[in-house]
Amino acid sequence: MKKLWFLLLLQVYALQQSSAQRDEGASLGVRAGAVFSFFSFPGLEATTSPGASVGFFSRGPIDGDFYIQPELYGTFEKTEITDPNVSGGIVELKFIYAECTFMAAYYPAESLCLHVGPFVGYLAHYKATGGWPDSTGMNIFDRENFNDVNLGFIYGATYELKRFDVGLRYNHGLFIIGKELARATHADALKSRNAYLQLFVGYLF
Repeated sequence: MKKLWFLLLLQVYALQQSSAQRDEGASLGVRAGAVFSFFSFPGLEATTSPGASVGFFSRGPIDGDFYIQPELYGTFEKTEITDPNVSGGIVELKFIYAECTFMAAYYPAESLCLHVGPFVGYLAHYKATGGWPDSTGMNIFDRENFNDVNLGFIYGATYELKRFDVGLRYNHGLFIIGKELARATHADALKSRNAYLQLFVGYLF
């Protein structure tokens, strides 16, 4: 938890520094969009459901067409899980992650920006509706069975229209979001990574 707060403070500092350099070409903005999550729980079937994201970003010049782009945002993700071995059983999972990124951005053309970099996310809120108990009578979708922190990489591009930009990116989670369960049934059910496709619009101040 202390490492997460340190990373968040580092991101806030980076945003402030980029904003302070606005006269040199740095920009500060807000961004919102739709999120389509891809979960792959072993032995279970998961739907791809739409979610949302909203946050702040900054883009400060480094050298020539290269920029640094820190971001702070939150994502709302959801999915429905079914077990082919359980008749009529459906579980709805909802996740809210607080995420921060520190990306490198490059302009191959005047209005086109490509960006890539790492992200760290913290599971700020989680809710499961429904569920199946395992052989011990415990629900495998309890909050305690999911990891707090997720790490990964982002690959994306934006196209700028004056003060607005539109973009597409892919967030590739590297960590398994669920814990291994030392139980006879569904022991590996939560071994899923958190990946999602994001469509967004932004406004530059």
